Amino acid sequence: MAGGGPITDQGGNLVNAEGWVGGDPEDASDNPLGIQGAFYTYGDGLRCCQDGACEGTNPCTTGSCCFSGSTVVDGEYLAWGCGLGLELNSTGGDIPVKSAYAGDATCFAVSVSGDSGGNSVRIGFTQAADTTDQVSPFVQIPSISGNWSGTVCFADVSCPTWASEERCRLTGENYDLQIQVVGGEREGTFELCVDSVVPS
Repeated sequence: MAGGGPITDQGGNLVNAEGWVGGDPEDASDNPLGIQGAFYTYGDGLRCCQDGACEGTNPCTTGSCCFSGSTVVDGEYLAWGCGLGLELNSTGGDIPVKSAYAGDATCFAVSVSGDSGGNSVRIGFTQAADTTDQVSPFVQIPSISGNWSGTVCFADVSCPTWASEERCRLTGENYDLQIQVVGGEREGTFELCVDSVVPS
C-alpha cells in the first residue's frame, strides 16, 4: 500500500498521500526497512483534536502530512500541544496492534515546512504502545518559520528533567516517530507540514 515516493527496502521518503507506509512484510519493496504503519495527528484535546477529531483521519492527502492548531499559556500544561506521528510497526486494520519497531533503521531525516507559531518543536520516539499520561523522550528544536531539515536518531532522544522516571523512560523499544508543537508556554497559531521522512 506504499505510495507517493521512491520507497524501497533501502529507505526513501515515507511521506505519501495515502498516509500509510508498508503493507506486506514478505515484500521488501513494500516494507521499507521494516517500517509499517499510519501517519496520524494527536493533541491535548483542548487546542486541537477535540472530541477525538483526529482519530481515523489521514493528514497526508495533499502529499505532505500536515497539522495545525493553536497554543495558549497554561501553567498546568493541560494544553501541552499538538503533533503528528508515524507508527513504526503496526498491523493496521480496524483494530490495529502496535508493536516495537524491529527493523534496521536507527535514524530519520525529517523535512518540515510552515510556521510553529513561535513555539518550539519536539521530535521524539514513543517507548510504549500506550502513552497515556506518559512523556516520550525527545530532542527539542527552536521554532520553525519557513523550512527546517535535520536528522534525529533513536540514540539522540532523552527524557526531560521535569518528567519523573515513572512518566518518561528510555526502554530502547521505539513504537512511533512523533513531531510535536509545544503548547503551554505562549499564545500562537501554527500550521506545519512534514514533507519528507527518510529512514536510514
